[in-house]
Amino acid sequence: MKKSRSSHDLPDRRNAPKRTGKKMLPPEDPHDQQQGLTDGNNRTGEGSTEAPAQIAKEAAGKKKGKKQGELLKVPKQPTPRIQNGKMSVHFVGFRAHRLKNRTKVVTMKFSMELEEEHKGHLPEPIEKEWQHFEKGNVKLTQPEGVGVQNVRLSISSDVGEPDLDVTANLPKAVISHVVVKGKGATTEVTRLVIELLTTYTADVDKFCRNCFDETVWLQLEDSQTHIGQEEEGEE
Repeated sequence: MKKSRSSHDLPDRRNAPKRTGKKMLPPEDPHDQQQGLTDGNNRTGEGSTEAPAQIAKEAAGKKKGKKQGELLKVPKQPTPRIQNGKMSVHFVGFRAHRLKNRTKVVTMKFSMELEEEHKGHLPEPIEKEWQHFEKGNVKLTQPEGVGVQNVRLSISSDVGEPDLDVTANLPKAVISHVVVKGKGATTEVTRLVIELLTTYTADVDKFCRNCFDETVWLQLEDSQTHIGQEEEGEE
């Protein structure tokens, strides 16, 4: 027998919530909320770690690239040995002394490494001996009969008046093969050493004291002046 339902058992439709058609979400668990905050903090921490690392990596790359750029420099070109008709020479040194007639003179010593560009700028006896020297097997030779030269010495290779202009005898010249040691290698060069004898004046003294053991620029030209053997002899 069916049991009848009373009015108290029926739902109150007047006070029931309105239907919206949307599905209600269950309330969030507090544990899940705390876990979400923890995960969010971890993700933020990872992001803040990766960003500085990436910046540091890019900065290191830029620094390395700059350093490599600095190392790739164009090698410096060697200075030409002949400029404006002047030869680059090393002023080895000088020695003052007297002749038999008590004249004060000075011997100046110069050194240079001979190259093709020197041809036409040296006294004829030296150039001829140089040609024979290159064809032979000897390591040293001394040209003779060079004679008196008009000597012009300059501190700079620029065009202009020389710093010292004198007449000098060239009593000694030596051409030799010399081994020059460089960075990790050795090179054989042809070296010319000459000695010039001239009167020891105040201008000559000033030039010698200021320029010895330095690179100077030399011009040589045959002179018509003759210096007798009696004037060349030392005391």
